[in-house]
Amino acid sequence: GSEKEEMKQRIKVKYGFQQCIGIIDGTLIVLATRPQEYGDSYYCRKNCYAINVQIICDDKANITYVYGGWPGSTHDNRAWRNSKVFKDAPQYFTDGEYIVGDSAYSQSPVMVQSFKKASGEENLTHHKEFFNTKLASLRVRGEHCIGILKNRFPWLKNCNILLDSEDGMKEILQLLECSCILHNIFLQHEDDIPPEWYKDIDNGHH
Repeated sequence: GSEKEEMKQRIKVKYGFQQCIGIIDGTLIVLATRPQEYGDSYYCRKNCYAINVQIICDDKANITYVYGGWPGSTHDNRAWRNSKVFKDAPQYFTDGEYIVGDSAYSQSPVMVQSFKKASGEENLTHHKEFFNTKLASLRVRGEHCIGILKNRFPWLKNCNILLDSEDGMKEILQLLECSCILHNIFLQHEDDIPPEWYKDIDNGHH
């Protein structure tokens, strides 16, 4: 819709990328305890047990898509390639639209990622370095978005919900979705609770 068009225009003007409709970044929900089943697969590079989460946001840190549930040891690219947005790309992307990510993601028609050095290559070419620098200034918006989300909802840094049943994962993913929705609402209202919510609270609607 019009929001998507406005985002494309802003990104084009400020960062020079045409047809870009978002930034993807992976993050982790840190688990307070080791899951009993397949516990080792939840052990991640940050030396803790965690769940992999993929977040797509716009240039203003609004979350447009969230996908979680893979064990923490899962590579970001694998999680992304199993997401609905990647698998049903034509529903989400039209006319050469794409999202941007870091070099952990592999290239595809809907993903533009940083160049990484090929084996045996000492340095990237000047053009590739320039491209990476431009891309990094946009990608940092994704890191910024995740930083705001995690500071606003500290449970993401230490989740006490046990993963010993299917319900545990369901509960975590529902909480994640709620946190992302609230994150977007707070951004719109610049961190103030919307005044009409107070009216609802006064009327006993919690």
